[in-house]
Amino acid sequence: MTPPDWPAADRAYQHHHAACAQCRAAGTSPNTQQRCPEGAQPWAQYNQAGDPPHFTWLRKRQRGRKP
Repeated sequence: MTPPDWPAADRAYQHHHAACAQCRAAGTSPNTQQRCPEGAQPWAQYNQAGDPPHFTWLRKRQRGRKP
């Protein structure tokens, strides 16, 4: 299974997040608040999309790990 396209997942979630107080609250208090039902789906896709492509330092660190 191919992960979702990161830019598309980011754009979809950020668009929703900007207009939703519940999702903004969940973003500022991880693991203590839940996203709204409408925001839960784009949030799940965002997480499935993996690391942002512009975080090159993450890829370098992950390459150095042994399986």
